[in-house]
Amino acid sequence: MSLTILIIFILSAPLLQSGIDIQLPRTAVTNYEGDKGITISITKEKKVFIDGREIKKPHKELVPILTSSKKKVYIKGDINVPYGFVMEIIGLVKSAGIEDVGLISEPRRR
Repeated sequence: MSLTILIIFILSAPLLQSGIDIQLPRTAVTNYEGDKGITISITKEKKVFIDGREIKKPHKELVPILTSSKKKVYIKGDINVPYGFVMEIIGLVKSAGIEDVGLISEPRRR
């Protein structure tokens, strides 16, 4: 029982730390490498955050912020965000010169 609680805490801790309410999709494989890059979070209300800081106008602010960094970008998109909006954000990231973009998911329950 305590092992199960520990595992749940480990999986949910990064989401709780950011204070951003995101329900990640579940997939068979996850590829998140921790904090080795920039994390962009997208809530179901289409609010965009970079490393926990809200970006009010992502179409204007995102590219200038990312242009100065050539790190890998991880995107945490809520399961209810329209696919087209996630693709818009990925397009903005790529237009900032960042080609290494990863999508974060949670492991599927077995």
